[in-house]
Amino acid sequence: PMRNFNTIPQAPGSDGFIIHIVRSWESLWSISEKYDVTVQNIFNWNNLKRSAIHPGKKLRIKPPGDSA
Repeated sequence: PMRNFNTIPQAPGSDGFIIHIVRSWESLWSISEKYDVTVQNIFNWNNLKRSAIHPGKKLRIKPPGDSA
């Protein structure tokens, strides 16, 4: 189940994505676990070239259950 802390409260947009703002203690792995998606999904959705992320970065996330 998704935990609701550290996110912008919002419904997914018409494309099915929500925006997650990275906090200082988070990693791509912890974010992927939070939303039940893969790290590779996060890479693909955000055109990331490396795994380093920084606090304040906005990541597009498509929660499970939305059409791919």
